[in-house]
Amino acid sequence: MQAAVAAGHNLTAQAAVKIMKMGGNAFDGALAAMMMSCVSEPILASPGGGGYMMARDGGSGEVTFYDFFVQTPGRKRVQESIEFYAAHADFGSVSQEFHIGAGAAAVPGLLPGFFAIQSGLCKLDSSRLLQPAVQAASQGVEVTDFQAYLCSVITPILTAHQDVTNLFRQNGTMPLAGERFYNQGLADFFIHMQQRGENFCQKGAYVEAVTAQSAQYGGHLTIEDMQSYRVEKFRPLEIGFQGYKIYLPPPPSAGGSLIAFGLLLIDKLLEDKKIKAPGLVSLVQVMAQTNEVRSIAGDKLLRPSVIADCFYKLEDKTIVSKGTTHISVIDEEMNVAALTLTNGEGNGHLVGDFGFMLNNMLGEEDLHPKGFHNWQEGQRLSSMMSPTLMRSPEGRWTALGSGGSNRIRTAILQVIINLVSREMGLQEAIDLARIHGEKCGTVSFEQGATLGHFSRQDLDDLAQAFPDIHNWDGRNMFFGGVHAVSARIGEKGRGQDFGAGADKRRSGCGLVI
Repeated sequence: MQAAVAAGHNLTAQAAVKIMKMGGNAFDGALAAMMMSCVSEPILASPGGGGYMMARDGGSGEVTFYDFFVQTPGRKRVQESIEFYAAHADFGSVSQEFHIGAGAAAVPGLLPGFFAIQSGLCKLDSSRLLQPAVQAASQGVEVTDFQAYLCSVITPILTAHQDVTNLFRQNGTMPLAGERFYNQGLADFFIHMQQRGENFCQKGAYVEAVTAQSAQYGGHLTIEDMQSYRVEKFRPLEIGFQGYKIYLPPPPSAGGSLIAFGLLLIDKLLEDKKIKAPGLVSLVQVMAQTNEVRSIAGDKLLRPSVIADCFYKLEDKTIVSKGTTHISVIDEEMNVAALTLTNGEGNGHLVGDFGFMLNNMLGEEDLHPKGFHNWQEGQRLSSMMSPTLMRSPEGRWTALGSGGSNRIRTAILQVIINLVSREMGLQEAIDLARIHGEKCGTVSFEQGATLGHFSRQDLDDLAQAFPDIHNWDGRNMFFGGVHAVSARIGEKGRGQDFGAGADKRRSGCGLVI
């Protein structure tokens, strides 16, 4: 058995390996890793959140996008009756405001996603896929430096209510690197899932705990919301880029359309200038142009047809100046999975005695540009998450994705360019210094990271074109966490030449077996 896995934690990746060695395929491995991430990466992943998965079926060759992201409730409570308040995360030099409380929770989709993918693509039963997570939650996991840092950043959320405080302050303080973190409540939750199967999403202790929390503290979620949730399957957004086929999330994901638009601009830029790869200034110009088009086109940019329209309208115009984790898996049958999931920062309450928080997606400012509490009822929220697949002209498939809020699209865009235009290997493409441009004109750049193909002239040109540059000393989680795997289709359609690359910015782990 040959395969490759890349994820945000060693235990997350090892869960996928363990399941595939038991006879599972890449999708079995991805789901086992997803549930393990709720144990090993509890600040980034939770059964109370949602996600996306891009899947290539090795038998049929079809690529399908699974949307199990969160959804707005079916009935909105009056604003005065909900629990919804600000909490500040301390990143040291800066502070960021989040909004939490029972009224910040949207309808979670992660569990329905788990069962929909398991029944549609997997070889093993759901009980076996959950076993690594059950064992780890009960026996405890060693806290990494990165996870300890995340806990320190969102301490106000992790101490908002006593039940959450008790879970995260097991030794009297926030978890420290090297300590063991135990979560028997989460282990019990997964055991309930093993026993009840898909019915667990519809009725029973889980649904009762969610709706009881909502009723007690002032949330929107009802039994009807939990029972009416459905996983959606779509054809991916497919574009060509320098001979590659790129498969990106379609609407309601915002990230896929924005990455596609950026790649179209890069392609034309390289063609016009007759160069092989863009420099730093060109990258920021493309980011700025994408920001501008998004602000003009708004939600219309989410429609694939509008991408081309916007591109051609700009053809004669000079190109000038939160908690998320990802899992990639590929197996020797050339099943390929790119799965991104998130819980935001959590809403500040544990769900019953089950050891996890619901999401706070109704309190995420990026997801509500028209203002909080103005969301439409019963609608899937949009997200920047962009699990992506690529196929080279020679038949090499690559799965990649990233966490990092609005930096997700720029991180994935740059890694694609590094792989395709600069012909880098996976790890080299991930390690190369990243850049990110905001609407306000501020540019952030990892000047202390691996500069690779960037010359001194590139740096000088960047400083001259964009005086407002925030230079970061080395790699930083601000720029996302891209985890990627790849393999080439060999004889009889079997995978060969497997590779894995994981992002050190977010303590990633890549394994080839």
